[in-house]
Amino acid sequence: MSKDYFEDVPPELILVLAPSLSTASLNALGQTCDRLYKMLQPELESRITPELAQDLLVWAAPSKPHIIAKLLAPPHSVPPNPPGVWKSPLHIAAEAGNLETTRLLLEAGADPAADWE
Repeated sequence: MSKDYFEDVPPELILVLAPSLSTASLNALGQTCDRLYKMLQPELESRITPELAQDLLVWAAPSKPHIIAKLLAPPHSVPPNPPGVWKSPLHIAAEAGNLETTRLLLEAGADPAADWE
């Protein structure tokens, strides 16, 4: 069993430091252990802007259907055909063979005939 290197850090200290960290640093810190992930997840969620959500939709399309489902649902409600992408999340998911993500995007109204920009 691996040691949780942050098990002795008071949760209050982590939550006080969280707002001063960049989103990337906060995410990296959250990935270090389950305890931190659970504490920091609300802060990370609050930082998802509409623009970041669209970028995350494209990033998650090949292999992360749980993130796709979260982004398509409220409060984010990202449109399944984000504007300004060179390849739609639907096409990316289909090329990757990710049937679950493809289904989620189609159910959310993704247009298979949408042109790439």
